[in-house]
Amino acid sequence: MTRLLAIAATILILGLALFFGPRWLVTGETARLRAEAELSDWLGAVVRLPTAPSVELLPEPRLTLADVRLESLGGLWSVTAGRVHARLDAFALVFGEMRFTAFQVENPRIRLGDGVLPTGAGWREHLRAAARELHRLTAYPLTVTDGVLLGDAGEMAPLIDRISLRFVRDGQKSGIRGGFQLADQPVDMAVSLADRDSLTGAAGGAVALTLEAPLASLRLDGELTGAGGGPLAGQFAFAASDLRGLGQRLGYQLAAEAAFGAGRLAGTGQLSLDALTLDSARIELDGNIGEGRLAVGMADARPRLEGTLAFERLDLSAYLHEAPALGRGAWRRAPLAETLRQMDLDLRVSAGDLIAGDLALRRTGLSLLLRDGDFSFDLSEATLAGGRASASLRAKPDPVSRGYAATMTVLAEDLDLVALPWPQQMEARPQGGRMAGRGSGVAAGESLDDLLTGYKVTAAIDMRQARLASDGLAAAIGRLGAPGTPASSGRSTFGKLDLALEIAPDMITVHRLLAETGKHRLTASGRVSRSEGSLALRGVVLAAAEDQSSRGELEGGTSAVGVPVLMRGTWSEPLLLPDLTKFVGPPRRTRKTQAGGQ
Repeated sequence: MTRLLAIAATILILGLALFFGPRWLVTGETARLRAEAELSDWLGAVVRLPTAPSVELLPEPRLTLADVRLESLGGLWSVTAGRVHARLDAFALVFGEMRFTAFQVENPRIRLGDGVLPTGAGWREHLRAAARELHRLTAYPLTVTDGVLLGDAGEMAPLIDRISLRFVRDGQKSGIRGGFQLADQPVDMAVSLADRDSLTGAAGGAVALTLEAPLASLRLDGELTGAGGGPLAGQFAFAASDLRGLGQRLGYQLAAEAAFGAGRLAGTGQLSLDALTLDSARIELDGNIGEGRLAVGMADARPRLEGTLAFERLDLSAYLHEAPALGRGAWRRAPLAETLRQMDLDLRVSAGDLIAGDLALRRTGLSLLLRDGDFSFDLSEATLAGGRASASLRAKPDPVSRGYAATMTVLAEDLDLVALPWPQQMEARPQGGRMAGRGSGVAAGESLDDLLTGYKVTAAIDMRQARLASDGLAAAIGRLGAPGTPASSGRSTFGKLDLALEIAPDMITVHRLLAETGKHRLTASGRVSRSEGSLALRGVVLAAAEDQSSRGELEGGTSAVGVPVLMRGTWSEPLLLPDLTKFVGPPRRTRKTQAGGQ
């Protein structure tokens, strides 16, 4: 009997020790200090627990820490949490050791340190630091519920809200599942790492990332090529149903209303902190679909975009529609040296059909090159209105003025006048004929506004068999050259219509206007006001027979001087008046008149 009582007492003492021992171990000042040390070692942070933790043994042993405050040793972040639950290893408790196996954080407010956001020259190091912090977090299973991410001390509005994430670990494998709120967009997130040490560059392995939101999605699925922070090789896909809306939510305001809607970029390639290279890329933007190669480089002082893309049909009409709104932006008056040195660009685009409003080009290519502030644009020879056309533009820094010098050239050959896009309000629209032309322009200034208000363009336009839906100029020539000519049928026909112009922002200088109808020829020069559209030209009208003698001698040796005229009115409603200042002395009679006995 005594022996049985001794055994029962021993069992009772052991039971009490097993029940109350862990509670004594994990409560009080000792437990608080131990919890602070464990959390500090795990997170690499200064941990402050204002009160001793409470303990729960059922259904599983865990500590509950209230009003937890943590601060990164490097000042990268700080956290205040209402409650932190730490699950304990029951087997370790039996042997008097407090060991954490998992954590749950409720309502954390995470605030980033000053200058931590990945911008500026040190963004790579900030990303590496964030990867190291994430590596720490994946050391234990962790659940975060209803968290908030804030910017630096000056930012009160949350960057990310309603953070609910679950960190899981299986040996070296690690994953994150959950979601958060970005502006008004709920985002679902899933991350999978074959080896958590890949976050620090100590190992390679498969990596998968998925972000899904109503406006946009991002998917990465590949493999790190090895230890040491090698690139991620695999498949990448980004899609957005509304790029304008996405930009606004990320803090970028796009002036566009019709452009930058749905977009998608997908391909196979490599991703590193220095570059994203897609050797097989497919891009979709506002209904335009192109394929080729794209590379975004971040290794140099300026980001660099390079690529070669091919489109069956490239419609830029929506972006032209936005041009007036973009042109009113303050960036027009900003120094070009600052604007054009934001990035480098080498982009080459080919298109079976290139549409820009009413302008349609076929079988053409575009080249955009921007390097160290030197910008060039080339439109290769393209099919336009049944003929051929090409254009180029270059804006380069001027070391003398410290501004920019711009040059432009345009060439056109054998264009169908009817097929060309003309302003809707134009009255004298072409109804037939062919055209060739060439133009070159120069401009200089410190800003785009300077270039657009200080340019000079010289142009030569040659039209043959041109028929215009207006009787203006041809009828005026006919009436002046042959008084009593009946009213026109409402259409002007020119065997030849040539112009040599010099165009400035406020004035067009006509160096030479040559207009030939079937019976007369007008040559003139002068100026045209761009603000009013009024003509101020002076010239001469010759009969066809006189012109055939090249303004030389008619039969009998008399010089053919034609009728001096002043050209007034507008291009659509020109008015030809006799230039009386050219008539001096008594009237001259031609040999034909003298032969008639008059």
